[in-house]
Amino acid sequence: VRALTQVLNQQGVTVRKVTRVEEVKALAHPGNALVLINPDILSEAQLTEAFDAGSDIIFVEPSENVMKHLLPAVRAQDRTATGPAQPMCDVPAATVAGRIRSGGLLYNLASTTGQASVCYPGDESSSGGTYVVVKNKGRSFQVLGQSDVLVNDHLQEHGNATLAIHILGARSELIWFLPDPLVNWTSQPKSIVDFLPASVRWTMFPLLLAVFASLFWRA
Repeated sequence: VRALTQVLNQQGVTVRKVTRVEEVKALAHPGNALVLINPDILSEAQLTEAFDAGSDIIFVEPSENVMKHLLPAVRAQDRTATGPAQPMCDVPAATVAGRIRSGGLLYNLASTTGQASVCYPGDESSSGGTYVVVKNKGRSFQVLGQSDVLVNDHLQEHGNATLAIHILGARSELIWFLPDPLVNWTSQPKSIVDFLPASVRWTMFPLLLAVFASLFWRA
């Protein structure tokens, strides 16, 4: 992320990193963009406050619950395997980037409200993709199903860097919101699993099944 931030700064994009909803409300407005990492940490009320601030929003690996609450036109599907993928859409950020290291969560469209596009499908038979763009009432909402596109280790793979720069650099000011679970703690009970990114939670299930199976046979 540090390398990506440096590139954005060189292109004239101001990146402001925040950890509190109150900071988002103070900085967000219709002229900038908000990237929301691990939104499941937040309560519905906090999500609504961040959403209503008016910025364009880039969701990174949001769960089905987050989509239902904030962007019901988009639904989360299953995961897809990591591998190179073509955009298969006409979204400028994707067409310029071309092939990327795709994978992660898939999303499809529950409705056609406003302008909407699904990019980087999981396979030929899938209606979902790992990158979705919805434009509605003057705002842009982008849903990215994998955080790997944004991290230093994978920026040089295929068109990852180009896609990331086009997604995050569309506005001259970007609010990078990484909620702190200790700061944004809510009264709603949450387990430790709730604070893990969606990609990590999905990979835990096969491991848990293997553990339970081992315990069963030993019994």
